[in-house]
Amino acid sequence: MSFPPTAEQADIIEKKKDAEKMLIKARAGCAKTDTGVRISKAYPKRKFKFIVFGKKNAEEFAQKLPSNASGSTRHSFCNSFIKQRYQLDKSGFKMFKIISKDPEYNFKNPLFTKEESFAARENLNAMKDLVGLLKNSFIQPTMVDVETIINHFGISFSIPMEQVCSNAIDFLLTSDEDTKELDYNDMVRLPIISGSIRANFDEFFLDEAQDNTPISNELLKQVLKQGCNVTAVGDDFQAIMGFTGADCDSLNNIITAIEPEIMPLTVNFRCGKNIISEAQRFVPDIKAWDNSPDGIVLYSKTDDFMKKFSNGDCALSRFNRVIIPICFRLIREGKKATIQGRDFGSMLKALVSGFKATTIDEFYDAIDKWKNRQLEKSKSLNVSDAIEDKFECLKYFADNSDTVEQIATTIDNIFSDKETEGLKLSTAHRSKGLEWNNVFILDSNNFMQTRPTDQAWNVQQLRNLYYVAINRSKKELTYVNA
Repeated sequence: MSFPPTAEQADIIEKKKDAEKMLIKARAGCAKTDTGVRISKAYPKRKFKFIVFGKKNAEEFAQKLPSNASGSTRHSFCNSFIKQRYQLDKSGFKMFKIISKDPEYNFKNPLFTKEESFAARENLNAMKDLVGLLKNSFIQPTMVDVETIINHFGISFSIPMEQVCSNAIDFLLTSDEDTKELDYNDMVRLPIISGSIRANFDEFFLDEAQDNTPISNELLKQVLKQGCNVTAVGDDFQAIMGFTGADCDSLNNIITAIEPEIMPLTVNFRCGKNIISEAQRFVPDIKAWDNSPDGIVLYSKTDDFMKKFSNGDCALSRFNRVIIPICFRLIREGKKATIQGRDFGSMLKALVSGFKATTIDEFYDAIDKWKNRQLEKSKSLNVSDAIEDKFECLKYFADNSDTVEQIATTIDNIFSDKETEGLKLSTAHRSKGLEWNNVFILDSNNFMQTRPTDQAWNVQQLRNLYYVAINRSKKELTYVNA
């Protein structure tokens, strides 16, 4: 940016002269990238390493940095210390191969009935998820640790709890001892637990620290022990990834672990002033830049929104099941529309393939049985919500397809993360880090709907998600309801 540093930025730059440990609480749209660039330019004799969320963000950030600084993703950085010793398992089959060696999880067992085979497949997939969470959460988990993770994330098995916990620890140890392959989680985990990280720089910046996993917090401590200055950057009100294994109290745990100096970054340069007033309902200390435009906040009904929704705009929702019918309607009207979230589309396609249905009627029967079976085992309202969302999405695709093959093709066409012209729809989770001039929040009255049985961390992260959605809009924010 071409403006002089704000008072907060100037304070941070000055404090970095002597601060070994710092936590910058950077609210949404508050120029944290610009702040990092300014700091690295202010101290040209120091070597900086910036860890940024997402490959694309890291590449864009690296282009803005001076010669004494570099940027990379967390996975790329950690993997650089061990990649010569391992082969990256790009297929994602490492844990599949490890777990399926146990007869209990081998759904291809010729002795299994069709129902037993399906149950084994579900247990295998649940175990893969569980071990992935353990890799990000513990160095050496106990049985109690494993049961805590299972209950926290509502992971369901048709196997006794004690056996599941024991199996999970065994599978994790087997994975850690595998000297040939590493999966996506291993890229961060193995360099840390093996002590392979080398701090060949003076300043270490870790971005998006509010969504750190416990293992990533260990990374901060290891770098600090090697004499490197450490700065964590994050916004506790943008912590929205707790359901994936992120530490829901990451910033407070960083404060406890390294006792950093805490610095604020609260001036938002992205949004209009009236939009920031909306954000202040959730985060009172966020402020609009003095030179920002006023911005517009509107309220609309769904039919009016459909008429106003234009190329370059984005519509956000809490659930995919809200935006998929709208995307179909827009396409039928001859408009180009896509949904952010290629990974969600891939997951739906995998489910379609796994059902082995050959007709639409068989497909309806398969998704009904799948939903009922999953809900029966579910121990978490978060998981139940996700099951219902997937079911409603699959049902809508089936309602609008003539064959099962057409369902998979349509999923491919609709879900895209490419920045193409047209209308973009997205869940609020997948909008993180993105921005548009005009943003519509769909079904806004029900966006933060909770139940008395929801856990406190989940209620807070829903509020955070709404705050994230509001801050995606630069010029015009519209709340949409039926």
